[in-house]
Amino acid sequence: MTDKRKQNKRNPWWILGAVLFFIITKGKSLLLALSKFAGPLISMAVTVGAYALLSPIWFAVGLVLLILVHELGHVIAAKRKGLPVSAPLFIPFIGALITMKRHPKDAVTEAYIAYGGPLVGTIGALIVYAAGLITEMSFLFVLANVGFFINLINLLPIHPLDGGRISTAVSRWLWVPGLIGGAVLIIVMKSPLLFIIWALFAWDLYQKFFRYRKSGKPYHMVGVYEIDIQQLGLPAWYFSGEQHARELPFTTYSKLSGEQIVRFDWETLNFRGKWNSLCRVL
Repeated sequence: MTDKRKQNKRNPWWILGAVLFFIITKGKSLLLALSKFAGPLISMAVTVGAYALLSPIWFAVGLVLLILVHELGHVIAAKRKGLPVSAPLFIPFIGALITMKRHPKDAVTEAYIAYGGPLVGTIGALIVYAAGLITEMSFLFVLANVGFFINLINLLPIHPLDGGRISTAVSRWLWVPGLIGGAVLIIVMKSPLLFIIWALFAWDLYQKFFRYRKSGKPYHMVGVYEIDIQQLGLPAWYFSGEQHARELPFTTYSKLSGEQIVRFDWETLNFRGKWNSLCRVL
């Protein structure tokens, strides 16, 4: 019996067998987790290597980590709204992105998720700045300033930056200062990437507000509402005749889900109606 134990200890194959047994029985979940994060980790490593070609390695690593904190802010905000998202994927010299497996149903939710990135990213930059004050390491101040700048630039009301998504829930008129501010930054920073983003945003606005508006097809929405006229307190002659037609003030808007909403008020009857895209379209 003692000779067999000594022989097993000297034989390396029992170690390989134990590892394979662990993978087959209990290591499947571990392998799935590693495969899930393999893409983001590889993209992080590639991005660090790309930045390291133009800057010190400490700056490359710190910049990628600050971008990661920014993207985690989007992930946290999406999770709080119950929206599943992917892990951050890094793109050298561009940044990083997350993909949502289900789009938000309204502009407020979209703005909430967009705001999470700059908020958490700025908090991360503040932590780096505080670490620089404590340790008196100058490179931490450099990284903190870069973090502040990245999150500030992302608040510009230009699509696809976070500020462009936030402005959707506030007012579309914010896109005008976004165009002007973006043009000024392009002149000051001389950034080709910022110019590409700005040009695509300007072209998208042109298509929405000029090109498609001229060639758009008008639609008419028809709906039927039933009102108990006895509760209105109006004389019977007011409703004489078979049909009443009049213009009513209305407000129309679109949700991110594609639903078109029309609200109208009939002040005389103290009545407020609502039509949506589920109504019959002629």
